[in-house]
Amino acid sequence: MLVDKWTNDDGKDLLAFTDGNSIEFVINKNRFPVLRKSHKGQVWRMKLYKDETVAKFCAANHWLPTKNEVRVKYIPLIVKFSDKEDWGALPISYGYIQHVNTEKKVYHIYSVDSELAFEHYEQQELTVGNFVSLRQYKRRVKEDIKMFFCDIQKCSQEEAFDKFKSRIVAVDEVNASKQLFHFVLGHNYISGILRYDQTSLRPSVGDCIKIYYFVRKIDDKKCPGYQKKVVEVVKSESTDEVNGDIVKNISGYLELKYRGENEYGEPDFAFVGDYYVHKSILRKYSINTDCHIKG
Repeated sequence: MLVDKWTNDDGKDLLAFTDGNSIEFVINKNRFPVLRKSHKGQVWRMKLYKDETVAKFCAANHWLPTKNEVRVKYIPLIVKFSDKEDWGALPISYGYIQHVNTEKKVYHIYSVDSELAFEHYEQQELTVGNFVSLRQYKRRVKEDIKMFFCDIQKCSQEEAFDKFKSRIVAVDEVNASKQLFHFVLGHNYISGILRYDQTSLRPSVGDCIKIYYFVRKIDDKKCPGYQKKVVEVVKSESTDEVNGDIVKNISGYLELKYRGENEYGEPDFAFVGDYYVHKSILRKYSINTDCHIKG
C-alpha cells in the first residue's frame, strides 16, 4: 500500500510502501510505469525479493563479543493493480481528537490502544472531543518505529466509544466547589479526574461508575525530565457493577479524627483499622462519635 510520496533534494520522486506490519520500502516512482499516476492509499499487488545481510558491530568494550544484526531489505520485482479500495489493506480502528494545534495545523489523535499520532491538515474539519474512524500502520523513521494514522473520518460517539478500553472504577473524592470528582482504577493503577462539564454523572464517594478511556503521557511538573500517565475519559456511565478489587465489605470500630485542636467540632475524617473514611461519608450518615460500623 502506498502511504507516502515526496520529491527529495535531488529532484527524484519517491514512493513509500508498507503492508502495515513488518514490510516497508521506498522506490523511485519511475521504476515501474504503472506507478507514475499512483496516489496515497492505493493498494498494489507486488512480488518482492527479500534481501538479508548481516552487519557486524564492535562492542563498546573490547573484551565483549562483536554483535551481529540482520538487516532486511525488500526489493519489488513485479507490480500489479489491486481491486481493493484505498487503504483497504488496513483494518478500520477508532480514535479521539485530544488537541488541535491551530497554529501548526496539526491534530493530536489518540487511538483505542492509547497510541498518539500527529496528523497535519489543510482545512480544519475536526475539533477537540470528536471521535474518528481511522486506519493505522507503523514505519521506521531513522532508528525509531513510529505509528501513523490514515483515512481519518469523523464518526459518531456511539460507533466508536465501546472500542476504547473500559473499566469499573470507584469514586474516592468529590469536590463540589471545584465541580469535579476523583476516581481510582484499582491497586497499583493510576487514578483520574472527571469534571462536571465532562459528564452528567454526579456520584458520591464510594459509588462505582463505568468509564471508557485512553492513557496519555504528560510532563511531570514535580519531577522535571520525567513523564506521568493520565487517564483521559471519552465516556462515563452509571452502573450497578462493583469493582471487587477496590470495593470491599468491612466492619470494625470507627475512630473520628480532627485537624488542629477542634476536637468538639465536626470531625475531618475517620479510620476503621487501616481504612480511611472521608468527611462526606461521616456527614452522610450523621456520624459524630466513635462507634462500631459495617460498610
